[in-house]
Amino acid sequence: MHKIAIGFVLMWLSIAAFGQVYKCQTQEGAIKFQQSPCAGGVEIKISPLSEARRLEAEADDIERRAQELTDISIKMMAEGIIRTDTAKIAREQYKMQKIAEELRNKAKSIRAQDSLK
Repeated sequence: MHKIAIGFVLMWLSIAAFGQVYKCQTQEGAIKFQQSPCAGGVEIKISPLSEARRLEAEADDIERRAQELTDISIKMMAEGIIRTDTAKIAREQYKMQKIAEELRNKAKSIRAQDSLK
């Protein structure tokens, strides 16, 4: 789960670094974001502060999911549905919290850079 979150974060950070983002629709109807224009695509402006807010919201979501993972795992262990130790659950929660912390630090950095302008 944390690999998916890291991938998502890296995708958005790389998009934000270039400044121009285009929202495009594939032939199959899926929406994708890319750095070059596409037929019928729409350029999306990403401001530093909106990026900071998005990172903070993502961090909040990851922290919420980490707590849900812990709560569900403990409940399932108590009911005998799964067998695992609490250390393993704590490690997963810690990984997710570290990802959230990295997102918050990136948001703080963006806000600090924006305040210097």
